[in-house]
Amino acid sequence: MMGHLIQSCEQEMERLQPTELILVPHYLLASLPLHIIPWQGKPLIEHFPVAYLPTPTFAPAILQRRKTHVVRALIVGNPMQNLTSADVEMQAVDRCLSQRGIAVEVLHGPSATAARVLEKAPTASILHFACHTQLDSENFPRSGMDLADQRLTVQDMMALLDLQQTALVFLSSCDGARRKPVRMDELLAVARAFLYAGAPSAAQISGP
Repeated sequence: MMGHLIQSCEQEMERLQPTELILVPHYLLASLPLHIIPWQGKPLIEHFPVAYLPTPTFAPAILQRRKTHVVRALIVGNPMQNLTSADVEMQAVDRCLSQRGIAVEVLHGPSATAARVLEKAPTASILHFACHTQLDSENFPRSGMDLADQRLTVQDMMALLDLQQTALVFLSSCDGARRKPVRMDELLAVARAFLYAGAPSAAQISGP
């Protein structure tokens, strides 16, 4: 069924042979995994990288923010010490980045406080979070990540975080990508707060 969504632009894609695909889905279409739409016998994501934008007006700013020079990473994980798999994930990410010559700082357990994240994040090229994320469907600005001392809310991220030096934010959390439908063209998700804070890219993998 989703294959019909790409038929209207299939000829243009064959003509242009893109190396990257940026999708700006409208309203509830943003809830669909459009990157797995079949094209030429394979899902789109197997042909080239697929990215999503919350709104077309973001495109010029996002392109200007893109950075290729990555020197430092901040890993924030298991702040509440109840995610045993997060420790394994953090070690694997730390090892992978360190092998590539990237300096890594880790905030783990009690050290992963809101104040320290706000202090350390602006100088990091990569931010990796492995923690609980909560989506408040009644008051979206109160949504956010549960850290060791308090929740770092969407409102905090947008008002207090300056991610002009950040190349990528990665969220490994349950509700980091879950979206809240609202009466506007775009859907709201916690991950998007990092885009508003200045990061050019926010990726996420979410559990149930």
